Amino acid sequence: GNAMARLAKSLAAVDSSLIPVMEKYQDRKIEQAVSKGGELFAQNEGQDKNRTNWKDFVEANPQYSGMNPYLQKGYEQARLKALAIDQGVAMEDAFVQSGMINERDPAKVNEWIQQFTQQFRKDNKLDSYEDHLTLAENFSPIEFKSRAMLLNKHSSYLQEQNEKLAIQQ
Repeated sequence: GNAMARLAKSLAAVDSSLIPVMEKYQDRKIEQAVSKGGELFAQNEGQDKNRTNWKDFVEANPQYSGMNPYLQKGYEQARLKALAIDQGVAMEDAFVQSGMINERDPAKVNEWIQQFTQQFRKDNKLDSYEDHLTLAENFSPIEFKSRAMLLNKHSSYLQEQNEKLAIQQ
């Protein structure tokens, strides 16, 4: 690790090709640690594992407490992606159960989706999540897709209803 990097930097004056090789080696080690963190998340058998952050996971599994920080990053990335998928499913279920599916005003539907999203983030402590970059990379894109898909489904449902009304008239 660090000793090899220092050695490569020292020998760079003699052979400058060692630096890119060492950088690739270190990048590969980081990728492996991130992947292992994702595997830890996948192997976690808890029912509410999507809501169990790294800190709670380490408290339940103390053998991972002093591990590579990239392991934590991989775990959190996998958890946030799974949580975003859960959010999409929960939003769609709540949308149908709330009766908003019959709402004709798109502004009200959009407002309901915004409120649901804010409440979901608050309930899962994502509104106070410390690593904004990881949250933006792993949770937000899936969340935005879920919101757009729900709006599209609602629009197509309204179009269907309008077509049926036109046929009846």
